[in-house]
Amino acid sequence: MTNIQSSHIFILGFAVVASGMAGCTMPYKTLEPHPGPNVSTNFDGVKQLLKHEVANERVNHKPEVDVVLVHGMCTHNEDWATSSLTQLAKTLGVTKKLKVEPKIIPEGSNAEIYKAVAEVGGGTVRLSAIVWTPIIYPLKGKLCYDQKKKSKLCTTLARNGSIEEKLYLPDRVWINSRAKDVLLDDCLPDAVIYQGRAKKEISEQLQNALLAAVAPSIKPITRAEALASAEKRGGIPLVLITESLGSKMTLDAVQQLAMGKTGKDTITAGYVTFKRTAKIFMAANQAPLLQLADLNLRGQMQFDMLLLRKLSFHLPDQSFFDSLDSKTVASDAAATAAVAEVAPADRDGFYSDPLEVLYNSIGKSDAQGRKDGNTRLYSRMIAPQEKEFDSLVVALSDPNDLLSYSLVGARLVDPTLPDKSARSESLKNQDPSLTPSYPLFDFIVSNDWSYLGLVENPYAAHTSYLAQPNVMKLIACGTQPKDCE
Repeated sequence: MTNIQSSHIFILGFAVVASGMAGCTMPYKTLEPHPGPNVSTNFDGVKQLLKHEVANERVNHKPEVDVVLVHGMCTHNEDWATSSLTQLAKTLGVTKKLKVEPKIIPEGSNAEIYKAVAEVGGGTVRLSAIVWTPIIYPLKGKLCYDQKKKSKLCTTLARNGSIEEKLYLPDRVWINSRAKDVLLDDCLPDAVIYQGRAKKEISEQLQNALLAAVAPSIKPITRAEALASAEKRGGIPLVLITESLGSKMTLDAVQQLAMGKTGKDTITAGYVTFKRTAKIFMAANQAPLLQLADLNLRGQMQFDMLLLRKLSFHLPDQSFFDSLDSKTVASDAAATAAVAEVAPADRDGFYSDPLEVLYNSIGKSDAQGRKDGNTRLYSRMIAPQEKEFDSLVVALSDPNDLLSYSLVGARLVDPTLPDKSARSESLKNQDPSLTPSYPLFDFIVSNDWSYLGLVENPYAAHTSYLAQPNVMKLIACGTQPKDCE
């Protein structure tokens, strides 16, 4: 080999290494904000919410904030719960090792709940993580036979006799094999299962888990005790941190509770839970994708989704409330259930965008009631001395996450517009009536390195949001981190 050839090889090798190093990037390591229409560019995080509670401490009310984490697609377990709670507590300024209590199996659910209590700045942050994977074990196991490299879940199910242990025999190339084992055999089935016939059963179990999670008790309690506790938590800020499919599942659960779809005894608890929700952080948001399963070819559910806004959620007149037995049901809670009679939903009462329903039926009605001084609306549910919150939705998306969608860019197409050109004009002008009406803030984030502008680990891109320090800092401190130091 000549010196010239050697130098050419060296230069080529150096160029490959240099380009590889230059091509390993995390373009959104610093979060890129995209606020929705008419939304302030600043908002508080968990620590600031607690500071406000400490500064405005009310009689017989210790300053506290409740935080509930719910995972998304793919099998999750205690490790996810413990690491997520620990990382959040550390970001909040907790220096001691966080004590995560043994798992709780709530009454009426196979989900697991992990709880911890963090003392922060003169107040208390009650942390809970819901692991809902065990709810769907019976169905997830049906694809274990197809995995080349068996997951821990499939190995465990086979060991305890829940499924027959089988080996996948034909060869697959390595990349395709790993993609099939993880993304298609473990993750995607979760969404298929939830959007299918088992949806109502899964949601009922998650509702019971959510009720137990928002209760302050770190010990197992009955469903009746969880309902009673949820009804009394009005005014205490609640922060929901949800991932991927877990966002839709959680909001479905709150909506089902507030509208009494699984029993009228849940209405007040569901109503209060939503009213005290100050922030909803949704990582790896899948709502635009999942709602497609709820729509017909005209972009409608059973009825026109936009009928909600056209009806403006007009509630029954005063005579409706006068006829109620106040000893057995609160009129405001009954009004919440009455909304379900005029709003479009599938046969089990689920909506393509449950947050839109909750915000319009509860949030806007309360605001209008306070403005008009109209006591027949929902505003009597929470005592006047207790605070209410305007829920801000913060959506976090990695552009290389194959299963995540921004919300600010999502548009509902109004089927009443006469032709495609009119719809296109409406979308171009960003007609507010075609965007989510709830306060919304999108953030773009990078969850892993991208290589040479060609690829980012798809699994890490979808499942690593809460492992990012900048994401946890946003949750803990909002958009003004200096204010929570």
